[in-house]
Amino acid sequence: MPLPVWSICCVAARWFGCSCSRSGYCCCEYRRDDSDRRWPMSRPVSSLLHAPTQPHIAIPKALYHTGPCAVLTVVFHADPTLLGARLWIAKASESSVLGRGSEFTSIAGKSCQPLMQTTISREIAYLQVQEDRLELTHRAGASALTLNTRESRGGDITSFELSAATHHSIVISHSIVLCLSGNVTAESDDQICPDLIGVSEPIRSLQRRVQQIAQSPHDVLITGPTGAGKEVVARAIHRLGTRRTRPFVAINVAAIPDSLAPALLFGSEKGVFTGAQRRRDGFFQNAQGGTLFLDEMGDASASLQAQLLRVLQERQAQVVGGELVPLDVRVLAATELPLNLQDVPFRQALLHRLSQQRIEVPPLSAHPDDLGVLARHRLMTEQDQPWIAPAGPQGLAAWASIFAHAIHYPWPGNVREFYAVLGQACLTPELPDFPPQLLAAPALESEPLAAERLRAEPYSDDTFLALAESLDYSASAIARQVGCSRQSVYRRYQALGIPSINELDVLTVQRALTQHDGELRLVAKALRVSYRALFRADALGKFR
Repeated sequence: MPLPVWSICCVAARWFGCSCSRSGYCCCEYRRDDSDRRWPMSRPVSSLLHAPTQPHIAIPKALYHTGPCAVLTVVFHADPTLLGARLWIAKASESSVLGRGSEFTSIAGKSCQPLMQTTISREIAYLQVQEDRLELTHRAGASALTLNTRESRGGDITSFELSAATHHSIVISHSIVLCLSGNVTAESDDQICPDLIGVSEPIRSLQRRVQQIAQSPHDVLITGPTGAGKEVVARAIHRLGTRRTRPFVAINVAAIPDSLAPALLFGSEKGVFTGAQRRRDGFFQNAQGGTLFLDEMGDASASLQAQLLRVLQERQAQVVGGELVPLDVRVLAATELPLNLQDVPFRQALLHRLSQQRIEVPPLSAHPDDLGVLARHRLMTEQDQPWIAPAGPQGLAAWASIFAHAIHYPWPGNVREFYAVLGQACLTPELPDFPPQLLAAPALESEPLAAERLRAEPYSDDTFLALAESLDYSASAIARQVGCSRQSVYRRYQALGIPSINELDVLTVQRALTQHDGELRLVAKALRVSYRALFRADALGKFR
């Protein structure tokens, strides 16, 4: 039998501290957080049973406008299914809340809450987008934040530049790494091209471009820095095109000597040279009906360039010692060199022939928000290894620091270099080695707008214990007084041997209850736990 409205109101009054009428609405509906501040709500009491524990950040996705937004992307998390989850932050007149209940969108397009952990505050910071900047206000007493590899203290207000070329690192509670990017257009979470790993805007744009080019019959020139994934793009074009069921042949043009190039590329007849015991097909014949990928095209010799130009124009190949054979091959060429410069010895006619369709692969430094999904793909898909799962908080903090610094590293070797660094770090996953080049990478400057925090000198043990006793062992109150995070207070508790409410056994609590005649405030002070935590545990019947 459903509870009457007034019964629900009484439950709400007990847990949320509000009085109510029997009209179906609370006359003073409030929700309380760890700092005992209250926010008015205007919802039916019946909805309190299904209410989230935290106001959502930003606005519902259905209400996103078409203009650019800021976005937070999960780059490191102990749960690999949450990597790549994104949180859109649209321009709004009021600030949004970043905290435990913030709803992200996973790669699969489903709602998820990567910050839903007991060690993370319900409200960590307040975010507001203004023009080309985002202001982050770190709430006093909330979880620890590291902004662009620098520790933040409660009360700090920090301003971040938002643009397509800037990326900022945000580490929450030394365990979760987010990448803040700006000037991003909110779009569907559908996987356009699963072969190209990433959720960032540069990769999304690349996926759309690959999908368009794949349907075209023309040759393609793929440009981009070394290690960025040009061959991955070529294979994606082949798999999405009409030739997907035919061969895909990849060769390194720079490794072909001029003397053997005609035979290797176009084939040779039996007996045409010493040792030619039988007729051999060349790379072009092997790719007949399919796709031929010519890597390192910028390093092709002048002689080889002339031969390729003739073949691409006529779509016929001269077999060494044989006849002309027709070719039905789509050619994808890749290079990291700017072939249109005058000091690069490349035939302009061949460049024009290859550039019927052109696609550029972005460097990794342009999309560091994809580091998490790239790491998961490398370890769990390509190498069939488990995700990084350090045993303790020290190892977790070390991995989080690696990924935070990786966001600011320029990655001259791009994805190839990142995979090498990842493999080296995975040799000792419990406490990975820091690659020195990551630590040397300069982070973007984030501008502190104000310092509303309390600047307190380090507390001695005796002073800290006296302060804790005076504040009834409330971690939130102590954190506000000292100007640090609650996690720092809990770590100090652990170092001083002060137990948490979950570490107390039933017998100890019952003995204290008997000694103090059931007065919870006296019991809490005797056990050195907060009254609020003890009250909640008692209401749930934990020590009965």
